[in-house]
Amino acid sequence: MSAGHHLDANVILRFLLADDRSQSPKAKALFELAQAGKLTLFVSHVTLAEVSWVLLSYYDFSSGASWRRRCASWCCTKVSKWTNPT
Repeated sequence: MSAGHHLDANVILRFLLADDRSQSPKAKALFELAQAGKLTLFVSHVTLAEVSWVLLSYYDFSSGASWRRRCASWCCTKVSKWTNPT
């Protein structure tokens, strides 16, 4: 397995929202490589908070639970390691 990659909120958002013709496929490919065990992805709790804030405030995802299920599913299957910046 290769060295780890710390994810930025933008990469996670492009993957979850699939809203950018250029960046979304690249984000998806990154997660597929991680799921295949070819690389390790790291996500900090701060980054997850940023993703949640953007989804709730900018995209108004507060009205339904489907995004929460998708995020929870993604967290369980796509991220190899969690980091806690201390």
